[in-house]
Formats: sequence, structure tokens, C-alpha cells
Amino acid sequence: QLVDSLHSIAGKSMGPEHLTLDPEGRRPATSFLNLGVPTRAWNYVGLSNERDRPALALPHAQGVIDMLVAFGWRESRPNPVSSRDHSPMVLQPLVVANGDAAHRLTQFSEDSWFTDWSLKAPTPDAWLQGVFLRTLSRYPTPAELEDYVPYLRRGYEKRLRVGGVPRKLESQFRNAVSWSNHLHPDATSIKLKLEAKVREGDLPTALLQPEWREAAEDVVWVLMNSPELVYVP
Repeated sequence: QLVDSLHSIAGKSMGPEHLTLDPEGRRPATSFLNLGVPTRAWNYVGLSNERDRPALALPHAQGVIDMLVAFGWRESRPNPVSSRDHSPMVLQPLVVANGDAAHRLTQFSEDSWFTDWSLKAPTPDAWLQGVFLRTLSRYPTPAELEDYVPYLRRGYEKRLRVGGVPRKLESQFRNAVSWSNHLHPDATSIKLKLEAKVREGDLPTALLQPEWREAAEDVVWVLMNSPELVYVP
């Protein structure tokens, strides 16, 4: 639920790689297994091959799975279970605060709802109210307005970049490594470069001034890491 909610809040698709070890489709239909591109958390499966075969890793999908595992999802599910341990642990706030998937969701890229709202909101107060409603399903309290609005007000009137042209969204990375060629000397290097790209996240929007955008991203990061979003009293 948390993974689906965070993607819904950010307005971003999950957009990971195809869950397959044979993206080139070389294996016969009788043995070719392609689970497609996940659009919801329940579409994911365990990625066990990268443990002993780094060239077969799926870094983008793994970032989402890291968050799922921290909150009780089982990578190995031969026997379904209907209950799990609900006790909080330190890994949970760490993966939401610092994980690759969470980092991507707080970035104001061209496909982010936060970018679109930042272009439309008439005042810092209105911006904050919209963001609170989007993330926590409530309006900010007077105390929260007092804390956040001065931080957002700096540069708000000049937040739009004059002449900024929306960046073209990158097409999904083509997985050049598959079961048929993963033993090639360059296969692991290709995956390491992809992992670095995933850690960097999405390209920031070209429509907002970087200084104000980064401040607004900080606010979104704080709200996404609020216990109020994760735990229901």
C-alpha cells in the first residue's frame, strides 16, 4: 500500500525494467517467461538472480523491491501467508528517506504532479495546502503554515524559468544484457552504469528555478517521511 500510495502521490508511473531474464526474446515460447512491466506493487516478484549474477540485476525494479521488503513483503513466496509482523524497525524509515525509489518520487521531474502544481499554485500558502492535501489528505495547521511558508516564499515569485523548455522524458532503458549474453566481460559494467543512473533518479524539470525547486523538494521529502503518512493510529 505504501509503495502504491507514494507513486500515486507523486503522479509517477513505476516504470521499471521488464521483469524478464530474456528481453531479447531468444528463448522459445515454451520456456520464455516475461512478467511485463509492473504498474502496482503486487506485480513484483523476487529478483534472486543478481545475488550470484550481477549482470542479471534489474536496478530500477530492485529499488522498489527494497521498500517492499522493508515493510514485510516476502521475496520468496512459495507459500502465501496472510499475516506478518507489524512491528516497526529502523530499516523502514531509512528506505523511505534514502532509498532509490523514494529519491525518484520526491524529484520534480517533468512527469511529477508536484512540478505541475508548482507551475499553477498562485501563492506559497496555496502551494503548501495543495501538497498537504495530496500527501496527507488534510490541510496544514496554522503552525505548519508558519513553519513552511517563509521557507517557500523565498524566490516564489521568480520560481518559473523564463524560456524554460520541458525536458523530453527519457524512453525506458533498453536492457541490453540478458541470459544469452550475461557472461560477456562487459555485461556487469553495463549494469553498474545503469545502477548509477537509477541512483541519480529522474532529470529535474527545466521549468522551475533550481534553487526554489530544491527547497520545495525538501518540503515534499519531509511530508513523505512523516509517520502520519505511513502509520494509521
